[in-house]
Amino acid sequence: VNEVLMQHMHLRLLIDRSFTELPPQGIAQLAASMAQVSYYHTGLLREIVSHIGEDHSVVFGWSTEHMYGALRSFGLAPVELPLATVRMLGCRYNSLLWEGSDAGPLRNFFEVAAHYPELLRTVLERGGGKRLALRLRATSAEWGPRACADAMLAIASTLDVQPGTPTTADGC
Repeated sequence: VNEVLMQHMHLRLLIDRSFTELPPQGIAQLAASMAQVSYYHTGLLREIVSHIGEDHSVVFGWSTEHMYGALRSFGLAPVELPLATVRMLGCRYNSLLWEGSDAGPLRNFFEVAAHYPELLRTVLERGGGKRLALRLRATSAEWGPRACADAMLAIASTLDVQPGTPTTADGC
């Protein structure tokens, strides 16, 4: 019953793109909710990606939690993101990652960067490299083996992909 209700809700939001009437945080929470219940409506996620591409200001209202939740759903669905959108999201992440000293946002960033290597590359290109090394040293002791593996995979994937190459979720 719950799955049928979710399908119906997602379909209603997709028709006429009514999800665009949600505030920016609501759009992020809608995308993130799909990963939380492991039910992905790829059509709706693709439309959200398209909307982000059309209206970049949507992302400016997102926190690191919103970024992580939406990107996690996009990666797990999987939904291909245009290179320009990944770079824009990387710029937003670069401005958010350095606030506070909590290990969670950086750990979550590496999980989604493993899906989209250009995300990490954008953060590094925008001056996050020196801060990233210091932050990794300071916070990685709080991470478990899975988070460390996510970070290693994201770094390896980023080094393995030519800059500017569109990535897909089905391979290196």
